Amino acid sequence: MHLVMVTLVAPDGSHPQICPEVLVDLLWAHARPGDGIEHLRAATGPHGIDVSAFAMDVPGHAADHGLREVVSRAVRATPALFECRISPVVNTN
Repeated sequence: MHLVMVTLVAPDGSHPQICPEVLVDLLWAHARPGDGIEHLRAATGPHGIDVSAFAMDVPGHAADHGLREVVSRAVRATPALFECRISPVVNTN
């Protein structure tokens, strides 16, 4: 299991207009069993909303793959997040 993190940033570089608790609910709604995600958390950080999760190893994919997929699906499906982007992932083993 790996700790993986991303930061969700609004298109103008500001914070996305969604509270972290709602974002976690949206992420769980878009998570699939094959993503290998457990224990999602989100908090307002200095550059956006920091999202962290424990990710199980998924054969053939980097540890951050599942979290990036879940966040991408939530961004595409949520009008308030539509133009947000994901910053680079930090992995902690």
